[in-house]
Amino acid sequence: MVRDILRSLKVTFNHLFAPKVTVQYPDEPVKVSPRFRGRHILRRWEDGKERCIACHLCSAACPADAITVIAEDNPRDNPVSRGERYAKVYQIDLLRCIFCGYCEDACPVNAIVLGSGFEISGYRREDFIVNKEDLLEPHPNSFVKDSFFDSTLYDRPYLPIPSAADIEALIEGRQREIEEQIRTAKPPIVIRPY
Repeated sequence: MVRDILRSLKVTFNHLFAPKVTVQYPDEPVKVSPRFRGRHILRRWEDGKERCIACHLCSAACPADAITVIAEDNPRDNPVSRGERYAKVYQIDLLRCIFCGYCEDACPVNAIVLGSGFEISGYRREDFIVNKEDLLEPHPNSFVKDSFFDSTLYDRPYLPIPSAADIEALIEGRQREIEEQIRTAKPPIVIRPY
């Protein structure tokens, strides 16, 4: 019996002098895993145009049906995105979202990503329906700089990167030509190794 007590005291004293792992949040920043799936971000291209081309693949892939996308034709004189359409309305219901990352995987232009932000709070249900204006990262030429919206953190080099010809084909509405190239085993997208 005394032996058991001494053995348990040994375990207690080993943990007593071990380095502390407690983080004094919010005074100290919390390190999250690089694969952590937090708050959604709608990304922009380097020229400031929105990446989202309103293809609805993110909303189709969402198992919780938390994403709503309403598309509109892209104006020729002042395009909002590089595609022929853009997302006029983009909403995510964070109370329904399970942060699985399927929307991120389904997006062909890497427009929606799950960032590292985890401080999501509100007092009403309406506070958790996030609109496009809240999701969009700031314009690259704006004065607003925030590490939460750092695009370089979310670039995924293992994704297929469309060539300039592919982007022009999408703008001109030549999707059938691209689909034919894929069917004939001549992929129009170059995959870069990581």
